[in-house]
Amino acid sequence: MSPYLKTDPYIVPNGIRDDGLQIDKIQKETTACRIIYLSNFIINKGILDVIAACKILKDQGLDFEVALVGKAQDISENEIMDRIHDLGLTAHIKVVGPKYNEEKFKLLKKSDFFVFPTKYERESFPLVILEAMQSALPVISTREGGIPSMIDNDVQGYLINKDDVPALADKMSYLIRNPEIIERMGKHAREKYESSYTLEKFEICLTQAIGSTLQHIVKNKNIA
Repeated sequence: MSPYLKTDPYIVPNGIRDDGLQIDKIQKETTACRIIYLSNFIINKGILDVIAACKILKDQGLDFEVALVGKAQDISENEIMDRIHDLGLTAHIKVVGPKYNEEKFKLLKKSDFFVFPTKYERESFPLVILEAMQSALPVISTREGGIPSMIDNDVQGYLINKDDVPALADKMSYLIRNPEIIERMGKHAREKYESSYTLEKFEICLTQAIGSTLQHIVKNKNIA
């Protein structure tokens, strides 16, 4: 191994720009708990798991609305709407399609919490989770890729195992029934975003990593 290489990698968490985003919630049109899924419509991103979990919530008689926001990829909007219709969920789930920039954040600000039960095998550090945290939303996601480093279970949201629809429904149901938990977790999510995942924090961590690497190279070069 080269003496210039460091054996332990530096970890520089990604960050996103705030742009002065106002996190005040937008008044909802109904009293229903508003849930948002935001990602491309890819089966392995968990969109069908969200729909299946909603059937359980409906059977429990809960008052909720789900916005499915994203661009169709390996499953079409028509296929998704057919699944929603077959499960009797048309009054609870709306297929919004792709939204960007201000429109996307407006939907986030209208929401109460965020669901992303991904099982994508190459999942790394989903920026959609940072956007939800930036918008002060609790997050329900899976223990895939770097997600466990982003969400502390039972603090900013919940982590579940992939393909576990009953667990997803259980956590969604709990939040719907406990709005005070939504508020608490949303506050913690925003706080962690501000402390760890802003673009400014990313730049500081990257600068420190590059500086430490250069110092290591110079030190070992002098020794050599």
